[in-house]
Amino acid sequence: MFVSFVIALLLAILGFYHTPQNWGLWPALAALLPGLILCVLILRYGGRSKPRLMARAGNIVAGFIIGWSLAFGHAFFNPALQENLYDRPLLIEGSVVDLPQTQWQNGQQRVQLRLLIDSMEPISAENPPQKTQQAGWHSSIKPLVQLSWYRPPDSTLPTPKPGEQWALAVKLSANHASINLGGFDYETWLFQNHLAAKGYVLEKAPWKAHNRLLAAPDSEPLRFRFAQSLYQVFANSELQGLYAALTYGAKHAISDAQWTVLQQTGTVHLMAISGLHMGIAALLGILLFKILWWLGLYRCERLTLPQLSVIGAILFATVYLLISGAAIPAQRAYLMVVAIGLMWWLKRTFQPWSALALAALLVLLWDPRSVLSDGFWLSFLAVALIFASVQIPAIKAAKRWQQLLWIQLVLTLGLAPYLWWAYHFVPSISFAANLIAVPFVSFIGLPLLWLVSFVAWWSPEWAVMLMACVDPIWQTFWQLLAWFAGFSLPILMPTGLLSLSLLTVLLFGVLYLFAKQHRSRWYLAVAWLALWPIYRAVVDFPRPPTNQLKVHLLDVGQGQAVVLETAKHVMVYDTGARWCSAPHNSR
Repeated sequence: MFVSFVIALLLAILGFYHTPQNWGLWPALAALLPGLILCVLILRYGGRSKPRLMARAGNIVAGFIIGWSLAFGHAFFNPALQENLYDRPLLIEGSVVDLPQTQWQNGQQRVQLRLLIDSMEPISAENPPQKTQQAGWHSSIKPLVQLSWYRPPDSTLPTPKPGEQWALAVKLSANHASINLGGFDYETWLFQNHLAAKGYVLEKAPWKAHNRLLAAPDSEPLRFRFAQSLYQVFANSELQGLYAALTYGAKHAISDAQWTVLQQTGTVHLMAISGLHMGIAALLGILLFKILWWLGLYRCERLTLPQLSVIGAILFATVYLLISGAAIPAQRAYLMVVAIGLMWWLKRTFQPWSALALAALLVLLWDPRSVLSDGFWLSFLAVALIFASVQIPAIKAAKRWQQLLWIQLVLTLGLAPYLWWAYHFVPSISFAANLIAVPFVSFIGLPLLWLVSFVAWWSPEWAVMLMACVDPIWQTFWQLLAWFAGFSLPILMPTGLLSLSLLTVLLFGVLYLFAKQHRSRWYLAVAWLALWPIYRAVVDFPRPPTNQLKVHLLDVGQGQAVVLETAKHVMVYDTGARWCSAPHNSR
């Protein structure tokens, strides 16, 4: 019943964010009225005839009410900027959050940073600004903006660091992006990352004089110090972007060519701090605390070895979560480690579906906008497929190495419908590439990088020497992965062909196929999955009749694009230039 409650809560939040209107207080409350009435009727009259069925229905209704209220409350108290503050010079003061991204472009230092705004004021060349708090948000709820700062080489100002207080002259613009079928929804990505606006720092006179550092923190954040200690260690390697992504979750240094190799081999998930990496961190914590147990902690009568192992697993997972930046896959994986650890501590039987539902509930309570991220769905869907596959008798009875092969095959087939729907292609070589990439990263590559990171914290010189031995191992693996990419042929899905409803049909069929233990029931799942090719064979998208022309105007964000379609031909005219692209780490 708890699983039903979480599913209803999840669907309510997802439905709220996909409604076409901005809900006010009274309309949102009115939308909850039917659910409240139904919940009262179930509690008053439903429990007499079929108590179990009514209890499940009550959980579903309660999950919908709580999910809708949670999403509305989150949106209602969301800080928003007034429209008259866009596209004009502003003086803002705020603190730098997260790790700024620094790159050199055409002799200029480009710094992309996120600023949590304390105050802002329009400025002009004639009137000096007055420090006031912007109306529209509460003092404890501050808007977050993303800024690009193109700094000249002779700039005397220091590079921004996390925790610093800055005053900057900026120009902000409202969140918007081109909305094209099959394209990346940049506006949704900004909303999901809680960015109220985006803009750039003004570097020309007279605005440049307003840019200054106001205050520095007493101590640098842990993640920043960790990143700084590893920057020089990884600097001499071509794979420094991969190392940074795996150790402290910074993916901006991964080159376009490296992203292409990862996408063509279906190994992009290895660059996200997810269950694989968090599980390794927890395992290392267990092993280390077991060593401490045998060295003398066994004399402590208040703790047993399993309890001490749980402490080690949660401690290592917590440190890794903080260092990695706490992305959504990392949050889910961390909560799963905590759930398993608590059940182990309390000597309870592990219930996989309840633990997965608990992790989803905690992620949604922390941030309801997580449902708008592809990482959320891929992360939980992958774990659900693993839980479903290990219940199949044939996989249970297989040897350990055969079980790993089966699980990888289940993940490859089970995630294919969502990858088709979200990205319109599935790499054909992903199964073979992951058979090599996953064991290498899990048992060789990532532990070696953690060893280098641990040494770098105490002695950067020794870490550089150790990295000289680790880097050739990674280079060999990367050459093998690039070789696999040369044989990859993406299995394409035409844009718009796979609708959300059809995606639901496919995912339900895949889960049913792997979850059912009786082979006689697999035929139903196979028939269910066959609906897609039947749908493709039966549904014929109409083409214009002979001697007629169908014209489509596409919004591409710059200029216009026109599609001319006849009975036998299709022509696209002026597709427009790409003026805004998605950050690689958003996926």
